Amino acid sequence: MKIFLSIILLTLLIFAVNMSLGPYNKEDFLTQEEQLKQKKLQDEAKKRKEQETLEAYEIRMQFLREKAKEQEQERRRRALKLKQQEEQRKRNAAVRAQIEENLRQAREEEAAKRLYTKERSLTQEHHQEIPRKTPNDFNVTLVPQQKELFNNNPDDIVTEINNINRLRYLLLKSDRTPESVKDYIRFLNALKKDYDIDFLFSYRAIVQAELDSSTRGSGGKYDLSLRYVPRPATTLALKFDGFHQYGTYSSSEFINQFGALSSTSASYRDESLYLSQIWWQESISNFLFRAGKIDASSFIDSHDYKSDSRFFFSSNFSSSPYNAFPQNGLGIAGKYTKEHFYVTAEVTDANAVADEMSSSFFNKREYYKAVEFGITPADGSKYHISFWDRDNTDDEGDNSKHGVIGSFVQAMDKNTKLILRGAVSDHATAKHYASIGLGRTSLFQENDICGLALGMLAPDDQDDDTTERTQTTLESFYRIDPLPGIQLSADMQIIYHPSLHDQTWAILPGLRLRVVF
Repeated sequence: MKIFLSIILLTLLIFAVNMSLGPYNKEDFLTQEEQLKQKKLQDEAKKRKEQETLEAYEIRMQFLREKAKEQEQERRRRALKLKQQEEQRKRNAAVRAQIEENLRQAREEEAAKRLYTKERSLTQEHHQEIPRKTPNDFNVTLVPQQKELFNNNPDDIVTEINNINRLRYLLLKSDRTPESVKDYIRFLNALKKDYDIDFLFSYRAIVQAELDSSTRGSGGKYDLSLRYVPRPATTLALKFDGFHQYGTYSSSEFINQFGALSSTSASYRDESLYLSQIWWQESISNFLFRAGKIDASSFIDSHDYKSDSRFFFSSNFSSSPYNAFPQNGLGIAGKYTKEHFYVTAEVTDANAVADEMSSSFFNKREYYKAVEFGITPADGSKYHISFWDRDNTDDEGDNSKHGVIGSFVQAMDKNTKLILRGAVSDHATAKHYASIGLGRTSLFQENDICGLALGMLAPDDQDDDTTERTQTTLESFYRIDPLPGIQLSADMQIIYHPSLHDQTWAILPGLRLRVVF
């Protein structure tokens, strides 16, 4: 019994301890309905938490999107501001450039007015009346400026482009120039200003007749010249030439009809466009150097009226039949110039062919060499003596060619030049040469030019049985420029005893049109 009671007491004691430690798991005492209700509440709480998390995420993303949008708008505002600043800078630069151009033109016009006023006052002092000039008349010269002739022949690329720049200036100032032409000139000026590039196109047409034989010859030449000046002392230039003839005869075939020893006009024939010159030129103090495919006549034996496109027609006065110049080819030329004195020298390929880029300069080593000493007084006169020698080439036998040239160009006044020239040569077209001439600008009006010359050529006697005789040529020309860049010339030549024919006289009237722009 005691044992039984002990067991009951122990059981009650254990129950009491368990009750004091806490109730049994509540879930064990929940009904199934209560469990479902509690689970529903838990699910709802979980959904609320997820919803709150999703809303917080959406708020965060909306904030980031708005911030990115504000950043993009700010970037666009900055880009627009930079663009407006750049456009304003360009407008300011254009305004400054226009102001500078206006100031430059105003200075040129003021200088021209001062020159006009000075000439007018001098004229009044001498009680002479002259036609009234405008300031623009002083911005272009029909004969290349003497300063340019120190460096180049009148037909050289540099001289031609410098002249056309003055002509373009006159066209811009003229009220008669169409606005489309002015826009084209402004484009060329912008090309020069922005890229240091100049270019010139010219066309020359000639027609001539020999009255005794009723022979006619006509043709033309077109050329394109470009000049790039990357810095003031450096020049790169090239030139393309092309020829055509209208009638039966080329210029050389035309003179064969009456036996003239030298050409009576600039050359014309049927020949496609080709690269005639390409060279580099560098100036260092008083020295000037040029190398490349060059024109040998650009530095040797030039004077005011020596040009086959602008003044006299006959090569007696516009070229050098007494000098065995090779065709354009590889060579090098240099000049040392002081204020009233210069020395020039050149070496070029004696085997050059104008429409080819030959390597015979290095392979055959046969050269044309020349040196010239000149004096250039301040009044525009020019005196020089030239020495030249040309090696014999494969098809010319053993005799080299050489000669001496003397030239005396005296300024009689600011408009008139006296031209005395003579030469002695061996194995050139002529062995003896002598001429006297006059050139004058502003004879009847401000934009005309004329010349009169008498010359004698004695052909080179290469054998004792030759029947060739001394040829005498009298030539007169008159040129007028109705508009800047348009040149009209009339010419008359009288040849006594053409060297290669038995007739006594040859009379050749001629006309020439030249357009440059």
